[in-house]
Amino acid sequence: GLDYWIVKIDKEGNLEWDKTIGGLEDDVLTCAIGSENGGFYLGGYSSSNISGNKSRNSYGAEDFWLVKLDSIGGVEWDLTLGGDSTDIMKNIAITDGAVLLGGHSISYLGGTKSERGYGGYDFWLNKVDFQGDLISDKTMGGPQNDFLEEIRLQLHSSGYWISGTTYSGPGGTKTSGYFNNGDMWVLKVDT
Repeated sequence: GLDYWIVKIDKEGNLEWDKTIGGLEDDVLTCAIGSENGGFYLGGYSSSNISGNKSRNSYGAEDFWLVKLDSIGGVEWDLTLGGDSTDIMKNIAITDGAVLLGGHSISYLGGTKSERGYGGYDFWLNKVDFQGDLISDKTMGGPQNDFLEEIRLQLHSSGYWISGTTYSGPGGTKTSGYFNNGDMWVLKVDT
């Protein structure tokens, strides 16, 4: 199936190294960020069970899959997060002492998902420590589909901005209205 592929180049565009990372099924890379120790966090979603670089079985159709690399592309650890259905990771941000993983989920409860959904896809935000242990997760959404796409840290304050596309009117955790054909939905959440 599809695999994560990361390529490291120098300032002049010369190849330093490349790595292919994955399991037996599809593994789709959607985001990457430098880590606190000179390595990298790779994020996306996976349908693979234990195989290749994947150390945990899938909880549902697709799950969030986070891979921590060292500075030369070696896998340090990986983490699978998900519920009973589809969970798609879209963005990563590093905070003081944690990694935030954001995306959307249509899973109900179970696996690592601790809160039920509100209808269709919902925003799903996870906080993980630097050793790959889940700290917390939060589901936010309305009665229709809501797709988290961005995480931004707020400087000089505790909290984060998350945003994406919503097709929901008020309901669940969504209080604002719906205008037409997919709207931007921005939330400020605390730590």
